[in-house]
Amino acid sequence: ALLRPAIFAWQAAATSKGEHFKDLPAEMSTYCCSQLVVSRQRISQVPDAFWESVWSELQQPSSINGTAHARLPVSCHDAASQIFERHHRHAGSRAADSGLWAIVLERLWHWIFGEEPDLPARESDQRLP
Repeated sequence: ALLRPAIFAWQAAATSKGEHFKDLPAEMSTYCCSQLVVSRQRISQVPDAFWESVWSELQQPSSINGTAHARLPVSCHDAASQIFERHHRHAGSRAADSGLWAIVLERLWHWIFGEEPDLPARESDQRLP
């Protein structure tokens, strides 16, 4: 739900170019900790409208002092509050009120850049060292 505006921006950009848009999968699997290598060609396949929407949303806090921001979808409220609780102890870092986006993007990078939604177990992926 948090990513919906960015996905809609991507869909509109693809449709305006006559391109097919891949729907956001209901389930995904990924590797831990946002470690990725991506080619310039794959980055260029994601429309600027998607990145502009993500950037705009990143400028808005997910929570304010631990209370989920009213503009967040209800399905994100508990997660935003939990992230605040876990990060607030770090001297009020920005992650405390903006960390929800980090979690969402960490789980989606591979799909955004063209990988299948369900990645194989890392040790089974022959493309990785």
